[in-house]
Amino acid sequence: MAPAPSSASALPEDFLLDLSIECDGWPEEDELEALSLRAAEATFRVGGLKAMPGSELSLLFVDDARIRELNAEWRNKDKATNVLFPWRGRDERALRPSAW
Repeated sequence: MAPAPSSASALPEDFLLDLSIECDGWPEEDELEALSLRAAEATFRVGGLKAMPGSELSLLFVDDARIRELNAEWRNKDKATNVLFPWRGRDERALRPSAW
C-alpha cells in the first residue's frame, strides 16, 4: 500500500492505494505507486472531484493475455484493452460522466 498523500493533496489523508503486479515488464512497485498516486491526485484535482475519506483505489498491472481473460470474464469481450473497470452488479449508467 502506498503512503498517505501529502497535506496538499486532492486526496484524503486516509486514501489507500493498493497495487498488484501480476507480470514482468512493469517498473518497480515504488515507481508505480508514485505514478499512480500522482495520476489519482491529478484526476480528482482536474475533475473538480472530492475523494471520500476512507477511499481506496486498487490497480492491477497485467499483460495482454491476462487483460484479455479479464475482459472476457467481466465484459464479455474477447480482446485486450489498456483499462478495465468491472461494474458487474452495478448500474453502468451511473458510472458514466454524463450521469454526473
